Amino acid sequence: MRLNYKKEVNNKMTSLYHYGTKGMKWGVRRYVDKNNKPTKEGLSRIRTNRALKTKNDVDSIINSMSKKDKKMLNMSTDEYLSVAEGQFVVKRLIQKHGNTPVSFFDLLRDGDNLSVVIGTRSGEEYRGKGYANKISKKGMDWVNNNKDKWDNVSWGVNRNNEKSINLAKKLGFELDKNTSDNEWQDYIYKHN
Repeated sequence: MRLNYKKEVNNKMTSLYHYGTKGMKWGVRRYVDKNNKPTKEGLSRIRTNRALKTKNDVDSIINSMSKKDKKMLNMSTDEYLSVAEGQFVVKRLIQKHGNTPVSFFDLLRDGDNLSVVIGTRSGEEYRGKGYANKISKKGMDWVNNNKDKWDNVSWGVNRNNEKSINLAKKLGFELDKNTSDNEWQDYIYKHN
């Protein structure tokens, strides 16, 4: 919105231009409350922007994966998360080898719960080197430091993905028999 105001002062026309949004008020910031803390919509925008900054790294990892690997992540398309879905990323960690992103660990918001998504670049030089283990430990340290903010943390695993199941167990996740089915198993994190 552009507001143009013209007024004659001392026989000269002066102009004042204002650029903003409709309903905008001076000194009032959008997406923050009276205490200057982000509102729910503000937090969503912050998460989306953070996820956008690392989207290319995650896309690089995803694009290196085979169809079988993508199936293990329950991906029906080649895109892991759309820009709009970036709002669900509460925490994202990227593990790099040199300048190459090799593994990512996402915590996605699902109401008052978190879901873990982890992926590692395909290739002999990246798999089995401990990248997923290292990044997962960092992610779970973050969970433990923020455990009062979430009801539970789950790790959904394709039952054929033994490495992911072993990593989940190693980090303190336990099988939830109530929500597991023939193809997928849910593991719930047991806080210390």
